[in-house]
Formats: sequence, C-alpha cells, structure tokens
Amino acid sequence: MGLKPKTKFFVYECEDSVILKKLKEPDLSKELQAMYKRVDEKIAKYGELPNDEIKEIIHEHRQKKRPPKSQT
Repeated sequence: MGLKPKTKFFVYECEDSVILKKLKEPDLSKELQAMYKRVDEKIAKYGELPNDEIKEIIHEHRQKKRPPKSQT
C-alpha cells in the first residue's frame, strides 16, 4: 500500500466498523510545471498572454484535476 510515516487517511464510520482510506496528495510541483508549460507554449505561439487568459488556463487545469462530484 505504500504506507509511510505521516501517511494521511480518510476515516469513515460504517455501522460498527471503521474504514480507513489512504489519501493521495497531489504533487504540487508537477501540477505547477504542467500549468507553466501550457502558458509557455501559448506565449511561444501567440506572444505574451494577458493576465485574464493566464488565470483562465490555471482555472481549466484545476477543473481537470478535481475529482468528479459523486451523485447520491
């Protein structure tokens, strides 16, 4: 399971049981590199980007990384 010190868990109560689920933390440096790469590619292709377009790229990237909302 790849458990190490400081591994984080979600803890669920289910009737008379406790369920632990390993929490996967994103690698923020990789996410930032991916966002900057997209920005750099657009700058190379179209020239300097306005701040609102950079914010939109960041927003789109974050939306892709979010887990889908569960429907209950």
